[in-house]
Amino acid sequence: MSRDSKRLRGAFSIPLSEPRWKTALRGGKDAAKEKAISKVERKVHPSTLAAIEEAEQRAAAVLQRKAEAEEVKQKKRAAAEQEKQQKAAQRQACTCRRPQLDKNGKCRRCKKFPGVKKRGLFG
Repeated sequence: MSRDSKRLRGAFSIPLSEPRWKTALRGGKDAAKEKAISKVERKVHPSTLAAIEEAEQRAAAVLQRKAEAEEVKQKKRAAAEQEKQQKAAQRQACTCRRPQLDKNGKCRRCKKFPGVKKRGLFG
């Protein structure tokens, strides 16, 4: 038989079982998993448990402080946005001393809505 025919047979042959090294590797993973589980299941020293609980409490406090800081930031951002809108509205409003309003409610001189209370339709 030539080498080419062996290659062809090897290329088209279907392995019925996986190679042994894969099986051994899978078994090693299972063994490592079992070992890790057994380590966790062992008794833990009470001081270690106390340290773990303390660390969890500190982490929870840090998360709470971050959430509060984010809430404060959002409130400041909303206040700044509202102030920005108010200033923009004031810039677009009529600033005439005594605006005379037309029938649409705009100042006859600058054609803007008054920035202060309306003083009447024509006066």
